[in-house]
Amino acid sequence: MSSTATRTALEPLRALRYDQSKVDLAEVIAPPYDIVTEPQRDSLIRRCQYCVVRLELPESPQTAATLLHEWERDGVLARDERPALWWHEQTFTGPDGVDRVRKGFFAALRLSPYDVHVFYSYAIRALASYAAGDYADTVQWARRSNALNPRFTANLRFLAASLAATGQVEEAGRAAGQLLHVNPDFSVRRFAEGHAFKDPVVRTRFAEQLIQAGLPK
Repeated sequence: MSSTATRTALEPLRALRYDQSKVDLAEVIAPPYDIVTEPQRDSLIRRCQYCVVRLELPESPQTAATLLHEWERDGVLARDERPALWWHEQTFTGPDGVDRVRKGFFAALRLSPYDVHVFYSYAIRALASYAAGDYADTVQWARRSNALNPRFTANLRFLAASLAATGQVEEAGRAAGQLLHVNPDFSVRRFAEGHAFKDPVVRTRFAEQLIQAGLPK
């Protein structure tokens, strides 16, 4: 491996594999989850109740967790005794009709420490929900971002607007107060004129909701 950082981040893993004395491997493998259609999924499951598609495309995350536990308990899946690095080659035909081989390996990867900037990811989710008109979901993501960084004004705008949109006026006012504490010169009109929302209807609605939250025109 090319660096000390890489060597310490990657380790051999104890693979969890199908016990081929209990299942026919040809009956339990499936195409990548993102190309499996619903009819294909049903057909794969009818072929074998232990098909991996039930873990890749489960009815719910809890269902996948339950099946994984049961299959390990019953010995359908068995963990290797010794850790190893697994070389992998995948042959496929691309959209251009050309056959290709993708090569790589499987290993255990050390997780990084908790990202102190995760508040930004939450704020992006809030923005996406707001743009989709799902104000309740916006509130949930914006609250999470605000709990980690109460001075992030971009998030405070979406929090205040979505709270106003859902009738939570008192909390919207508190979010507006937070924003003004960080940026006392904030003006809804000046902000809305230069905002990235290109749809004038969305931009106008955003401005109206900010005003409802108590921010100055």
